[in-house]
Amino acid sequence: MVRELRGSRLLVVDIIGSLRQSGLVVEEAEDAFRYGPASADVAELVARLERLSVEKPMAVRNAIVSAPHDKVQVFADAFRVKKE
Repeated sequence: MVRELRGSRLLVVDIIGSLRQSGLVVEEAEDAFRYGPASADVAELVARLERLSVEKPMAVRNAIVSAPHDKVQVFADAFRVKKE
């Protein structure tokens, strides 16, 4: 994930920790994680977000980018296409 997101290991570890606390991922082995919703409600929210991201991708992107949390901004910035 560090290579794919072009982020630091510390950032990726922090993001995975947040995803685990949110009930979105589970650890399968050391440094191996997968999507694993903690409940049916979490799974339904993720499914709704997935549908919304297909129907209105810019609205989802804008919601992520405008979130007040600095770490979320850093994560969102990893997906920006830079003009070179």
